[in-house]
Amino acid sequence: MKESSFAPLKIIAQDSEDLHILSACLQDSLIPISGLNYDTPQKCFNLFAHRYQWEVESGSPQRIPSGISIENVESVQFSGFDPKSKEPQDLYLLTIQYKEPYVHMVFSNKAQIRVKVPSLKIKLRDANIPWPSLEPKHTHGKRI
Repeated sequence: MKESSFAPLKIIAQDSEDLHILSACLQDSLIPISGLNYDTPQKCFNLFAHRYQWEVESGSPQRIPSGISIENVESVQFSGFDPKSKEPQDLYLLTIQYKEPYVHMVFSNKAQIRVKVPSLKIKLRDANIPWPSLEPKHTHGKRI
C-alpha cells in the first residue's frame, strides 16, 4: 500500500451491529499489556493495538497501530493475565461481545477483560501507516 493512498479506519460502535463490524476489524489484534489504561477520572478504558488489516484484500499482509477507547466505564476486570506485569506480553484478541452491562473482550490463552458500562460506546481509530506482517494462523480455535 502506498503511503499516499492510506486512509485510516475510524469506527464508533454504539449498538450490536456496529460492534460486530468493529470486532471483525479487531480480530487477531496484538495488544501489549503495557498498552492497557483505565483512566478512572475520565471513565475511559483505552487500549493500544497492532491491528491486522483484514479489510485490505490485495498486496502483502499488514498491521497498523490503532487506538481503542471504551467510554463511560464503571469498572474493569481482568482474568487469565496480570495487567500490572512488567514482562513484555501481547494479548491476541479473538472477539469483543456486549451483553448489557458488560463489554467482554476475549483473547487467546483464556485471557479476558470485562468492562462494565451503562451503554455501549467504543471507538477505534488507526493511528499511523501500516507495516508488513505475517497473516494470523489458527489451529483448532487457537492462534499459533
